Amino acid sequence: MKKRILSILLALLFIIPIKVNAASLEMYASSTTITTGSSVKITVKANGLAGRFSVTSSNSGVLSGGTGSEWLENESKSYTFSAKSIGSATITVNAINAADSSTSAAFSGSKSITIKVVKPREKSNNNNLKDLSVEGYTLTPEFSKDTLEYNVEVTDDKETIKINAEREDGYSSVEGDGEKEVAEGLNKFEIKVTSETGKEKVYTLNINVKDANPIEKKIDGESYSLVKRSKTLVVPKGLDQEKFTLSTITIDEVEIPALVSEELNLTLIGLKDKNDQIYLYKVVDGKITTRYELLTTEGLSVEFKEPTKVLEGYTKTTIKIGEKEYTAYQNKYKGYALVFGTNINTKEDNWYQYDLKEKTLQIYNSDQIDDMNKNHNKEINDYKTLLYCAAGVGGFLLLAVIVLIILLVKKRKDKKVDIDKIFDEPKDMPLEKTKELDKSEIIINKVESKEKAEEVKSTKKDPIKQAVRRKKIKEIVDAKPSEFLNTQDLKEILETPKLVEEPKPRKRKNSAIEDEDMALDFLDEKQKKRRTKK
Repeated sequence: MKKRILSILLALLFIIPIKVNAASLEMYASSTTITTGSSVKITVKANGLAGRFSVTSSNSGVLSGGTGSEWLENESKSYTFSAKSIGSATITVNAINAADSSTSAAFSGSKSITIKVVKPREKSNNNNLKDLSVEGYTLTPEFSKDTLEYNVEVTDDKETIKINAEREDGYSSVEGDGEKEVAEGLNKFEIKVTSETGKEKVYTLNINVKDANPIEKKIDGESYSLVKRSKTLVVPKGLDQEKFTLSTITIDEVEIPALVSEELNLTLIGLKDKNDQIYLYKVVDGKITTRYELLTTEGLSVEFKEPTKVLEGYTKTTIKIGEKEYTAYQNKYKGYALVFGTNINTKEDNWYQYDLKEKTLQIYNSDQIDDMNKNHNKEINDYKTLLYCAAGVGGFLLLAVIVLIILLVKKRKDKKVDIDKIFDEPKDMPLEKTKELDKSEIIINKVESKEKAEEVKSTKKDPIKQAVRRKKIKEIVDAKPSEFLNTQDLKEILETPKLVEEPKPRKRKNSAIEDEDMALDFLDEKQKKRRTKK
C-alpha cells in the first residue's frame, strides 16, 4: 500500500508544473520632463539577474550622471542625473556581463527612457483668489478678485461658519479659510493669499451675527441691544480673568450672560450699538448704570469715571485707542488727553494723562502740564519771532537789491553819451551838407564847431594835421556806434590835437611821412567822394 502511494506522488510531481519567475530588467524615472539645474532619479531593477550593468546618458551635456559598470544581483538601485542644459537625453541600462541567477543562462537585455530638459518656469506673482464664499450665505458686494473687503450677515443661531477660498494660481498659498467660530456682533476674518514670489494680498470678511429678536435699551440718548451670547463677553485686558466667572442675570425679564467678580464687586454685561460694536456696562442692583471703560498701559489700569468737576480749559471729547473709543477731556493742545478714573489696584480716584503719540498713561501732574504748556507757548513765540526776523531780513535784502538795480541802471544811463546833446549842430553847415556826411563826419564837424571861433580865425590851418586829426576821430567813432559812446571816448575825441593848432617844426621821419601820406590819401578819398555825389 505504501509503495502504491509513493508512486502516485512521484507521478504527480512530474505531471504538475512548477512555476519559476523569469529573469527581467526594469527601469523607472522620477520624471520624464525636468528643468535645467534640477535632477532626475533613475531606478534600475535586476529581477533574478546577477552581473554587471551600465547606466549611461546619451548626451552628458544635457544630462550627466550614472555609471559605466555596476554590480547588481537580484536587486534595485537608483541613480541621479543632473540637468545641465535644455534638450533631451536617453538614459539606457545595459547588461555588460550578466546571467539569469536561477538558470545561469547569459542575459544581454537593455532598457531606455528619454528625459526632456526644459527652461525653468518663472515664478508667479499671482496672489489673487479665484473665488471666496461663506458656506450658506451671500457676500456683499459680489466677489471680485480686486475687491478686498466683504460683508456677510449671519443669523444668531449660528456659532460657526465655513469660509471657502479658492486660489487663482496653483503656486500660491492661502491662510485663514476653513471653519471659524463667530460671536454675536461683528466678527472680522482675514484671508491671506501669498504668491509664489512672496507677495501678499489680504481679503477681509466682516461677519455680522444679527440678533433676530433684539432687546433694545436706551442709554445716554444712544440705542443699544442686549448681548445674549456668552462667547461674546470677554474680560477686559488688564483685569485678572480668574477673578471673574461667567454667570447670568435677568434684565427686563430676559436672562442674559454676565461677567461677575465678587472680589471686585463688579457685574458686567454686553451692549451692542448700531454699528455692532460691543461695549461692557456695569450693572448695580439689577440696573444698567455706566459703561465700563478700562485703559491699561505699562501695568497701570484705570477704570473710567465721570468727574465731579471738569478742569478749567478742558472740554469733553472722545479718543480712539485701538478699535474702541473712550471718553476723555482735551484743551487746545491735542497731543494728549485727560481721563478721570479709579486705579483698580490702589482704588484711588484721580486724573490721568494719556499721551496720544506714545500710547502711555500716567497720573496727571498739573505743574508738569503747566510747564509743558508754557514751553509750548514759548516755542510758538520763538518761532514767530524767528519768522518775523527772517521776513525783515528778507525784506531788507530785497530792498537793497532793488536799490542796487536802480543805481546800476542809472549809472548805465549816465555812462551813455548823447552826441546830439553834447554837440550842437554846426551853424555854418547847411542841412543838405550834413545829410551827405556819414555819422563820423557829423561828429567831427560837431567837435570842430565847439572850438573857439577867435582861435580858429587867428591861427593858420594846417590841412595835413587837420586830415590826420579827422582820421583819428573817425577811427574812434567807427570803432563803436555813436549811441554807445561814453565819456571816456568823448574825452579822447576832445583831447585829439585840434585842427587849428600851428604845426611845429619837425624832422622828416618815417612816421611823419607815413602820417602825411595817410592824410593825403584821406583827402583824395574825400574829394573823390564829393565829386561822385555832385
